[in-house]
Amino acid sequence: MDLSKKKILLAEDDPIYSIWIKMVLEEIGINNILYAVNVKKAIEEYQSNLPDLIICDIFLEGKQTGIDLMRKLQSYQIPIIVITNSMDKSLYAEVKKVQHVNYLIKPFQPLSLISIIENIFHELESSKKNSILKEPYIAIKNHENIYVKVYLNDILYLEADKNYTYLYTLGKKIALKRTLLSLINDLNTQFIRIHKSFIVNKIHVISWNSETVTLTNQLNIPIGRKFLSDFFKEIEK
Repeated sequence: MDLSKKKILLAEDDPIYSIWIKMVLEEIGINNILYAVNVKKAIEEYQSNLPDLIICDIFLEGKQTGIDLMRKLQSYQIPIIVITNSMDKSLYAEVKKVQHVNYLIKPFQPLSLISIIENIFHELESSKKNSILKEPYIAIKNHENIYVKVYLNDILYLEADKNYTYLYTLGKKIALKRTLLSLINDLNTQFIRIHKSFIVNKIHVISWNSETVTLTNQLNIPIGRKFLSDFFKEIEK
């Protein structure tokens, strides 16, 4: 398996372990490594560079922990390897509540880390091959008058602008010459209308209150009063 194109985010505040893990990753051909010593920096690195995998310690610099980081990034469905020297079962229980997480107790052997990394990417490749034809999408006509697929899971939100609708993914803003209302039938149940001008993808919602919804890119979208009750019902499904 060629891992040379994979990008890893390492959230570790122990410089000795950080250097050691870097050497292990380079041994298997992974040289594109991002570094963070606290949760804030890790989130910034994730949003700027979109790594393929996160390796993070539970105890990082500052008040927030690796568990806080996992919760904030859970909706991205990014695979995570948690490393810690703690034998606290309650910490393990908290970690296991988050999906796509593996667990390693320090000190661990290089082969233990390598095996987990290889298994993660092998499973991701197999899953991608099996699901690529099944993943729901909408067909968007581009400026060359050619239809292209936009997968629904990649869409953060949609914004109305008169007879146009802007569709936002993590990396793109796409203008459609269609009204927001006409697009609703092309979407599935993971999309919720929260305002006369906005529809959000609930898999990218990380927090909310009675006034705003916060998405995984840290953008706050307003909730209209008439949509508030339906939003609370749908977000908990």
